[in-house]
Amino acid sequence: MAKKRVNISLPSVDELFTSQVERDSKESSVIQLLPVASIVPFPNHPFGVRDDQDMEQLIESIQEHGILSPLTVRVASDGTFELISGHKRKHAAEKSLTGRATRTCWTRRQSASRSSSPP
Repeated sequence: MAKKRVNISLPSVDELFTSQVERDSKESSVIQLLPVASIVPFPNHPFGVRDDQDMEQLIESIQEHGILSPLTVRVASDGTFELISGHKRKHAAEKSLTGRATRTCWTRRQSASRSSSPP
């Protein structure tokens, strides 16, 4: 006697334990290599980047290990990428003269008002 196969579709673990908002936000951000020339500073960045002893240590660390955490950028309306976080890392990388024309960036799709507010 042949048994009938029943095709049952079960939700994934991701669908069971995350909200739709969380799943949508994963799709709206990616890690990618971007040309340094296309990354512009966030205009309302509240903290300045200073060339002090801490910056020298960061430059030495980047020369030895590279940038370990990606920069966070958002896509600007003119096609460039606004730097949301990582201003010091970007500045130190430029000072370290590593010669790389690209940077690893966490690219997020979010508005300028969302970028300027705390997470």
